[in-house]
Amino acid sequence: GAVLPGGYAFDKAAYFAAIGGSGFVYGSLKPEMEAGGWPQPGWGLRVRAALTDVRFAISARIRASLADAGTGEDSAAGGIAAALIVGDRGGVGEQAQESLRIAGLAHVLAISGMHMALVAGTIFFAIRAILAASPRLALGYPIRHWAAGAALAAATVYLALSGASIATQRAYIMAAIVFIAMLGGRRALTMRSVAVAATLILAVSPEALLHPGFQMSFAAVIALVAAYEAWRKRGTRDPAGRGNTLWRGARFWIGGLLVTSLIAGLATAPIAAVHFYRVSPLGLVANMAAMPLVSLVIMPAAVASVLAMPFGLDPLPLAVMGAGIDAMLAIADTIARWTPSGGLVGRVQPAVGLACVAGLLLLALLKTRWRLLGLAPLALAAVMQAGFPPARPDILISEDGGTVAARQADGRLAILQGPGGRFTAEVWLRADGDTATPGTRKAPAPVARCDDLGCVLSGSIGTGNGRGPGMSLLEAGTGRLEGGRPGEVRAPTDGLSDGLEGWSAEGLSDGPPGASPHTRAGVSLRIAVLTSPLALEEDCRKADVVVASFAVPAWCAGQALVFDRNRLWRDGAAALYVTQGATSRLSSVRVETVRRGRHRPWQGAPAD
Repeated sequence: GAVLPGGYAFDKAAYFAAIGGSGFVYGSLKPEMEAGGWPQPGWGLRVRAALTDVRFAISARIRASLADAGTGEDSAAGGIAAALIVGDRGGVGEQAQESLRIAGLAHVLAISGMHMALVAGTIFFAIRAILAASPRLALGYPIRHWAAGAALAAATVYLALSGASIATQRAYIMAAIVFIAMLGGRRALTMRSVAVAATLILAVSPEALLHPGFQMSFAAVIALVAAYEAWRKRGTRDPAGRGNTLWRGARFWIGGLLVTSLIAGLATAPIAAVHFYRVSPLGLVANMAAMPLVSLVIMPAAVASVLAMPFGLDPLPLAVMGAGIDAMLAIADTIARWTPSGGLVGRVQPAVGLACVAGLLLLALLKTRWRLLGLAPLALAAVMQAGFPPARPDILISEDGGTVAARQADGRLAILQGPGGRFTAEVWLRADGDTATPGTRKAPAPVARCDDLGCVLSGSIGTGNGRGPGMSLLEAGTGRLEGGRPGEVRAPTDGLSDGLEGWSAEGLSDGPPGASPHTRAGVSLRIAVLTSPLALEEDCRKADVVVASFAVPAWCAGQALVFDRNRLWRDGAAALYVTQGATSRLSSVRVETVRRGRHRPWQGAPAD
């Protein structure tokens, strides 16, 4: 599931991809198991398996060809080359991916319109040029139509080899419309082709609408088509043929690259911020420097390597492709070092993203001056983000109960990381706009006490509705609640049904002894993270929040706010917002969960 409320739901994506589980095996399937009455896969799965075998065979060949000459290990260039040709990202190192993300070049790894256009366009112009070398063919036959048919076939093969992601499907449909229109003598690169692509994809996979790849791909192409339609109309009013032809061609190409990078970057930035908590402020510089390499060196060499592979001649074009990728990575590393805070912006309200998308659609789809109405939602998005930033949670709990984070007085999270919790902690930090690693945000020893039965975080919280600096973690035991949490359980505040989602506690400590009402650290809380039931009696009596990887008896819920195995399975990861009242004697906790207490078909059954 999602690692925090509002985050990306991995279980939902797997469900719609028809993946029931994932894992690995040792060795291969034994012959006696194959003959033991196992169900045979259908033809669709067999076709996909055959394509996967071909893709991974090509990937292995590419990575072996571009392996490090000294060690024989996979190189960064080999992994990226395999990702560009067959969509296999398994060999792309984390460092290379991070540099590409920060620099705004991650779209190079996502096979989409640029890749499809370069592959199909290379085939189209190459075949047309070869056929045009014969005067008899050029004058007597429709070689342009033949080249379009060959390019369409190449695009179809590329779709199959690349893994057919949503962005690739969109690019293929639009490319197919262009080539089919070319065969019929029509102009096809219009907003209607975008609408056709969206309709076909959503008819087959309606859940794709909520996928980041779908949103970013269509946002970029809608903005680009609208911009180039306006550019084309402006160009028809300009006098033609002025100046040197070579200079005009170079100026057009450089201007097109600049405009394309700028428009695509602006169109996708709000969506990237909502889903991935980062933007690429220097993306325009990186794209201007790297995209000529991609267009003129990397992708043409990729096409040549695939065509040469059946003849065993692929190492030469792959070497050219590898050199281009190394240069692109050098650019990405440089831009990533120049980017402040790695481009992290933290959590962005979904309403901000929706307002930006609404503004984009108005600007792109309206044809008259009415399109300027799109500036209003964009201005509203800027006001919402600047004046009403999303509340930052004071306590975060992972869906397995093993990893917990609490906010410190300096506004940073202190993380108690359980086994396998590194990814969860990394996402929490990115959502918080924190560039640190989980290791540097580990809860310090005075605040986190651990033994064989579990861990305890003790401290005080006074966050101002979760917007400002939060948990002032004190020395363990200072000002903590003794003898249970005073107060009463109130009605749920977020729609759940167990009566524990909203509670208020009266009579809580003001913080360290001697603190004045104006300097108090906040409301004292104690969080117990249990790994053994042997700690239940003491921690349910003393703790305010109990997190357990096993089922906790009902009597504990009357003593503390409980997140046990059953509740975490049902509700998923949780975020707690602690609000200090007008006086030090009244505070409340608001709980947000991933699933809001309602079962979805992609949720598995709870463990026994």
